[in-house]
Amino acid sequence: MKSDPIRILHVVSIMNMGGIENFIMNIYRNIDRTNIQFDFLVHHEEKGIFEDEIEQLGGKIYRIPFVTKVGHFKYIKYLNEFFKNHREYEIVHSHFNTISGLILKSAKENGVKIRIAHSHIAYPKYRFLENIYKKYAQSFINKVSTQKFACSKLAGEWLYGKGSKFEVINNGVVARKYIYNEEKRQNIRKLLKIEKNDLVLGHIGRFDEQKNHKFLIKVFEYLYKKNQNYKLFLVGDGKLRKELEEEVKNLGLVNNVIFLGIRKDIPDLLQAFDLFVFPSISEGLPVTLVEAQAASLKCFISNSITNEIDLGCNLISFIDLKISIEEWTKVIVNNEKYERQNLFNIIQKSGYDIEQNVKDIEKMYLEMFLK
Repeated sequence: MKSDPIRILHVVSIMNMGGIENFIMNIYRNIDRTNIQFDFLVHHEEKGIFEDEIEQLGGKIYRIPFVTKVGHFKYIKYLNEFFKNHREYEIVHSHFNTISGLILKSAKENGVKIRIAHSHIAYPKYRFLENIYKKYAQSFINKVSTQKFACSKLAGEWLYGKGSKFEVINNGVVARKYIYNEEKRQNIRKLLKIEKNDLVLGHIGRFDEQKNHKFLIKVFEYLYKKNQNYKLFLVGDGKLRKELEEEVKNLGLVNNVIFLGIRKDIPDLLQAFDLFVFPSISEGLPVTLVEAQAASLKCFISNSITNEIDLGCNLISFIDLKISIEEWTKVIVNNEKYERQNLFNIIQKSGYDIEQNVKDIEKMYLEMFLK
């Protein structure tokens, strides 16, 4: 008689459309769920877009409030109560970067055997008091984690320290879903009311300071003044959305900057875009940029992003955030012409196709559990 699957608790903010969440869901959909099941400890009352799917796949969802809502001591109390009441978890996988120190410390104190920290960002900028608190939480990570993962070498060095041992886990995607298809491109452009001569810039990411949307809108404004065929499509949601919508309105760009919100049809949207602009202030290794390259989409990205993101598709242009808006636009205009093609084989060879990633991750989980 087959035993029940190993249940792994993933600790996240909210299971909405985002880089971390897409990475987890790509694994979850493709892993052998007769061997391994995922459950989730989320930190928002709001229901995430993936929650129905998680439950359909057999996962459980638990909720506690985040530290910013209840304060440090109450947050630790919530963590301790959760782990005391859920002794069934032998593996906890935390995706909270620095705050993983607090999460895994509580897990260790409550007898969780395998405690995984996972770094998804590199060298972010925090406000003064936030930075002090996050440094405090970070100080526990190397002491309380039994395994350390990172989405890139840079992300691992930032969270665990240079010279620390950690495993780089590629942010794989279902590459077959993103293969460039001209017919699909024309269909989605028609649905989005994109004209034949429109030149569409795309961006996918939560509306947060880290993603640098204000800078992106300034770049677009400059491009638009030179060529009114440009349009900008912004996919995502977040705390800065209303502020950014107001800014677009004040600039008189409401017909040319389109807020699409949270979407499930990312592979199709990437077909419809002509260029991808991603001027983030800090990142680990963005899943979105793996997806964009899989869709054969030219990407103009900030040089704060690790060069590990260049998968050898000849689609990435790194641009210094310190140069002027005008210089950014020159790089875009000078490189906007290219031919879209099927890059599946290159993505597969680069190690970012989910089929191989899932096998490696499943093997790691099973080996940890059986030790």
